[in-house]
Amino acid sequence: MSVAVIKQQYTLDEYGFDNSYNPKGLRFPVPKLTSTPPKPSMDEQAENVRNYLLERQKVQGDEAASMIQSPKDIGQEAALYQGDDVVDGYTADADYSRGVLRGGDQSEYPDYLDDDINWKKLPHMRDYFSRQSTLPEHMWDMTTEGEHFDKEGNILPGAIPPVNAVKLIGGDHKRRGGAPNVGKRTGYGLVPNVGSRENESYEDSLGLDQPSMPLNQGVGFVSPPYQEDMGRAMAANVNNGFIANNGLFGAMRDDPEARLVAIRGFGTPQDKAFARPSVGEGREGAYTAPIPPERLVGVFNRGKHNQTDFPQIEDELNHLNYDERRDATKEYLPKIWEKGRFGLDNPAYTDEEKESITREIDKRLGKRKDRAMGSGGITNAEFEKIEERARKSKEGTLHPTERFDYPRGNVNA
Repeated sequence: MSVAVIKQQYTLDEYGFDNSYNPKGLRFPVPKLTSTPPKPSMDEQAENVRNYLLERQKVQGDEAASMIQSPKDIGQEAALYQGDDVVDGYTADADYSRGVLRGGDQSEYPDYLDDDINWKKLPHMRDYFSRQSTLPEHMWDMTTEGEHFDKEGNILPGAIPPVNAVKLIGGDHKRRGGAPNVGKRTGYGLVPNVGSRENESYEDSLGLDQPSMPLNQGVGFVSPPYQEDMGRAMAANVNNGFIANNGLFGAMRDDPEARLVAIRGFGTPQDKAFARPSVGEGREGAYTAPIPPERLVGVFNRGKHNQTDFPQIEDELNHLNYDERRDATKEYLPKIWEKGRFGLDNPAYTDEEKESITREIDKRLGKRKDRAMGSGGITNAEFEKIEERARKSKEGTLHPTERFDYPRGNVNA
């Protein structure tokens, strides 16, 4: 006896279709063949997240959305106006931002709302909790060979310029600009200090012909990495304006948790920096725009901090005796800043910014001239001398490299 084996045929309903026609007519709509759209890639999801949160921020009248700040914005605001304990605010804003995502098209960023996925490690969201440091941030002496700057003073792509400035930051993490959080969160870095009474008082106390730093837009002071200058610098952000014996080195002795943060390529156009010779302290520079953490060294570990870790002064002045070196620092800018763009000789400044800074300096010089003239009468010759001194001060602020030079060769005593 033969046996016939017949293969069972699949039916349409096994593929999602239904034989919707029956003797009673059409009972159900005919289903359409559908497929699940592919899940967006992680990069696409991250971009969708950023776009949606940004769109929420732009919605008129959406007060809740104003609570959403990007990690970079939080970092800059914290460093500028608040102590580093505000890093706790990152967590709150991150939680709030994730909650806001539930109001959007969740299919555009499914991984960000999946409870089985650690959303704190996903792009954009992870910036609320950490940032990826770079190797140059941990190694003081690391640099690249060849040129580091283009003809405008910008750092060339891929170049790692050497350290050419230092700033002392306090050990108390709850104080503005304190260690160690200054470089651990996105948006941190060195941010200009706005409204410092110590800075205002010091600049107003200078002599008529001494260049002053503009303060209105915020300012942060730095020193060249030489013992001669660092040992005479006052770290107002750390010791409330008191001058420590032996300058920055003494301040670190008094506050063991304080540390030096080094800056690579200080004086790039983006720093909107100023520089001046010694006017009582050592030679100093000032940045009036944020310096990103990628250009800092020493935030994560103490690194160099002993006086012997730094040269006495640049080679061109090292042959001079103690008194001669002091005199030279009043006349010369630090040789190590020669590649920088200082004052208004800076392509990064707009005409409006230049006018604003010039007005501020003119106003401060007006006070000094009034003080120099006193309440009594002066002769025309005396008036001309006062005006000339004020002109030199203004030139030293706005165009420092036109009034002052960098030491070249072995400077004569």
